[in-house]
Amino acid sequence: MISRQQLDEIITLAVRASERINELRDGNSIDVSYKSDNSPVSSADFQANEIIVEGLQKSFPTIPIVSEEIPESHSRKYDRFFVIDPLDGTRVFLRGEDEFTVNIALVENSVPIIGILAAPALDQMYFNVPGKGVFIGRCFGHDNRFEPVESNRGSHPDNHTYKVLLSKAFSTDKEEQLLKDYGSYQTECVSSSIKFALLSVGKGDIYPRFRPTKEWDTAAGHALLLASGGSMIELPSCSNFIYGKDNYWNPPFLAVAKGIPIHCK
Repeated sequence: MISRQQLDEIITLAVRASERINELRDGNSIDVSYKSDNSPVSSADFQANEIIVEGLQKSFPTIPIVSEEIPESHSRKYDRFFVIDPLDGTRVFLRGEDEFTVNIALVENSVPIIGILAAPALDQMYFNVPGKGVFIGRCFGHDNRFEPVESNRGSHPDNHTYKVLLSKAFSTDKEEQLLKDYGSYQTECVSSSIKFALLSVGKGDIYPRFRPTKEWDTAAGHALLLASGGSMIELPSCSNFIYGKDNYWNPPFLAVAKGIPIHCK
């Protein structure tokens, strides 16, 4: 089990990575290259990754690390491991928008038990403490205080209008078909793993995803969601969403906040 002091060390790594990302952004000193799938990767991704990986290796030398920016880690499998995305939403970041995140999660026995999610440009930090729920606060500043998120959200009436969070870039007709079972809903386009953070603090109800993702895209946010009482399933199997899959590819999924029904066929 990770102690609270050790959790604080991980949070500090997320803050340091966030600070470096913002420094590079503010200084307009960002180099960009492209991966084999034509997705962009920047010097901010690599420098944030270095900060997090070096810190985790120092504090947790026996726990393996799987990172988006360490390709050789993608073919290995572990029962207990850190999974990180040092900059989720690189395209958003490069466009000068604010909805990008730093993600660090600890997975044990296929389940993300700890998640730290920072939004550097928004000065927001989310994390969970096992058994104590989700906490939210500022990412920066010596006076930052983290407050627990109230988890008293209950079931909704039949005439409830659900708030559905969709990716700005990757929505499909399949989401629309799935959402028919929910009746009345409104959609909001949100980039990166911030969608999970919004679900975990009660600012969204449903997040369906059919386009490809990897485990580092979801693990930290999924940990927050579970800690807040929400749930996430694989589609179309409707089974529990697990981690440590081959090459860390995710299947389509449905994530819902606490008190929101799961409609799965």
